[in-house]
Amino acid sequence: MHDSNTMVDVFGLSECGFKDVNKKIQNILKDFEDKIKKLDPNAQIGFRGSAATGVKGPHKGNVPFDPQNFDIDVFVVSDKLYDSDVFSKNDWWRGMRKTGAGDIVNKMEQAFIDSFSGYRFDPKKPMDIRIFKSGKIGSLIDEGANIL
Repeated sequence: MHDSNTMVDVFGLSECGFKDVNKKIQNILKDFEDKIKKLDPNAQIGFRGSAATGVKGPHKGNVPFDPQNFDIDVFVVSDKLYDSDVFSKNDWWRGMRKTGAGDIVNKMEQAFIDSFSGYRFDPKKPMDIRIFKSGKIGSLIDEGANIL
């Protein structure tokens, strides 16, 4: 007898390791949460994109997450960091490296490199952590972001 309450995995994400990768990313971010909270006790950390949702966006064809070739779009929600004096009013993309937190970003990226053979790393374009204002949190959740 067919159970209509059973989840149907139309993209095969359970077989490709998406759930394991997603959980491991969350665990790595938890390891860095205290360091980020030292910069702003109210900060929230999360990640978005296919590593969070299991599916790439429409601009990438809505194809399933590929555990052999992926990046991790980490972000921090923090009004304090967003409004830091290191940014001008014209800076639309604000990253943690510019706030002097490059060491945290480097160590986080190294944890991703050490943990995932499919993590896409380019030494010419090191990872940064985007900073959003707290007013953005609703739209991040709507797009499927994972927030710790």
